[in-house]
Amino acid sequence: MIQTEEPEAAPEEETDQNEAASAERTEVSAEELYAKGSNDVLVYRLFTPETEEEKVPLILYLHGAGAIGDDNITHITTKDAASFVTEEMQELHPCYVLAPQLPERYTAAGESPTDEQSAKGWTDEEVQEALMETIEEIAGTNGNVDMDRIYITGHSMGALGVWGMIAAYPDVFAAAVPISGLWDGSVDDLVDLPIWIFHGEKDEVVPVDRETMLRDRLEELGGNVRMTIYTDEDFAAAGVTDPHGANVPTYSNQEMFDWMFDQKRN
Repeated sequence: MIQTEEPEAAPEEETDQNEAASAERTEVSAEELYAKGSNDVLVYRLFTPETEEEKVPLILYLHGAGAIGDDNITHITTKDAASFVTEEMQELHPCYVLAPQLPERYTAAGESPTDEQSAKGWTDEEVQEALMETIEEIAGTNGNVDMDRIYITGHSMGALGVWGMIAAYPDVFAAAVPISGLWDGSVDDLVDLPIWIFHGEKDEVVPVDRETMLRDRLEELGGNVRMTIYTDEDFAAAGVTDPHGANVPTYSNQEMFDWMFDQKRN
């Protein structure tokens, strides 16, 4: 059963060290905009748009390994979570944003996205089922959620979660944006799903070939896939020094958001 609380004033918290490049606070922090919620498996934050539109899409945002826990704050203190709910973004693309936090019990302490244990985490069946149930309950509570426009995105371990969710529920999502991720499973059932992959050319945490191979397979099958690979010059222009920091330019990319919100489930 979902439990929710209204947004409250944000306490002073340390930002996620693994995503330091994107950790600048906006003038109105995400903690003040996202309401707290929880279920039997995890805690989450939910942003509810102020709009009169009859149908409104929902973004499912999955954080990286640095935000694992249950404080229901760490995962929304970076610019990643804030990027979806800025005044400018909501004027262009009003949407709900569901930002769950992965409990530590589903992972191994100190893991990196390529460790064997990370094949669990967001891809644990219990977690995946909880995410789907949460989306369904939010849609049931808020009658204007457009179930044909459910989008999913995440960085690093969150991107692994994106691949896992769309593989488990290929008919649910309208579009997927995995960033600096990987997936060892099949993508053969994802041919009809619009996917835009982003990755750093010299990423040492998750090498870029972990996703170029997925792109190549989807292209071979005639899939609706595109991929952006950031060079050193691209990162320098975005002020990024971490080769694993593809989330920074991606979540500042208006073209990506415009593309994503144009997609609708077949």
